[in-house]
Amino acid sequence: MSDRVMVFLDYQNVYMAARHAFYPSPAAIPHWEGQVDPLALGQLLVERSPFDRALIGVQIYRGVPDSTKDPKGYGACVRSLLDHDRKKFESSLDHCDTRTAGQVRRPRRKASTFPSLPTSC
Repeated sequence: MSDRVMVFLDYQNVYMAARHAFYPSPAAIPHWEGQVDPLALGQLLVERSPFDRALIGVQIYRGVPDSTKDPKGYGACVRSLLDHDRKKFESSLDHCDTRTAGQVRRPRRKASTFPSLPTSC
């Protein structure tokens, strides 16, 4: 019996790490460089494993910009989320073992809006 694998991604950290890993100056490259296909990444991790594994899902965690404060960022995020939903549907037709590509969406907060923590923490 195959080991079942569930992949969890913090999308923004994966995106930024990809930009830093493959480009010496990430600020000078187009915004789409560094974007990843979460399902394809999950499938790659399972396929390259030396063990018998089956991908049962990919869970994406990401912050969503406020539509009133950052309409451009919000629009780009929504398009990306819709693309992930479309790929989830296509994947469920093509790969029976990949049953889910769920997304957890939360309003994004800037670090300056977080409560202050005491220095003893």
